[in-house]
Amino acid sequence: MNAMTRSSVAEARRAAAAGLQDTRDRALAAAGADDPYRTLELASEFLGAAEALVGALCRDAGLDAASAEVVTAGTLQAAFPALAALAAEGADAACRELEHAWAGQLRALGLAPRRAARVAEATALYVAGRPRSDAEEAMARLAVYNAAVGAWLANRRHGDQARRILQRLMTALELSREQLARMFEVTAETIRRWEYGRVNVPAQRLAELTRADAAVTRLLHLFLPDRLPAVVRRKAEAFGGESAFDWMLRGRIADVADTYERLLAYQG
Repeated sequence: MNAMTRSSVAEARRAAAAGLQDTRDRALAAAGADDPYRTLELASEFLGAAEALVGALCRDAGLDAASAEVVTAGTLQAAFPALAALAAEGADAACRELEHAWAGQLRALGLAPRRAARVAEATALYVAGRPRSDAEEAMARLAVYNAAVGAWLANRRHGDQARRILQRLMTALELSREQLARMFEVTAETIRRWEYGRVNVPAQRLAELTRADAAVTRLLHLFLPDRLPAVVRRKAEAFGGESAFDWMLRGRIADVADTYERLLAYQG
């Protein structure tokens, strides 16, 4: 591992530890009759910080994108002990548990064996000696954690689908992020965050994106791909003297597809 890689991993670990410590501090502040570690919100915060650290470890190990995705999902599914360590001891303990779980995934999949062995050896003594939570309390927390992992995996799949649709809309219609933002009544920054996976795409927005994607498919059945951007920007009586593109920017892309289908069916 060269100095630059060591530095980036160390930086990712510090950032993850800071995020995990913030999560622990909020949990301590909220402690009362109910266990704050049994909430989906806190488990989701934990997963966000954990994913950043696991991603850095995957990059450090030189994993390709497909392998990194499998390892990340497996590590987070196996990372409940890290959440328990966060509750009992703190952020540094949680990071060690995460690194140990990550190494376990590498070994199970036969990936980066030397790197996996080094990390497993470095964390094994600590993990073996760490006290475990009360069984009943641990099971209650585990149920919530598993639900949070399920939601995380679903959001990840939704994010991949949303990014594919955004790219297709921008390419097929020659849209800027600002124009795409107008179509869905969000900011250009929101589009950018969806595109780069920085925030989850709400289910309602994903449904809107899916409907727009279906409308583009219909339009591409009517017009050649290289002609479509110009066609929709021409003003026409069918659109009240506006262009189809004007309707699209007001979120009416499905109406545009309906209108063109009726017009071409009549002409045919």
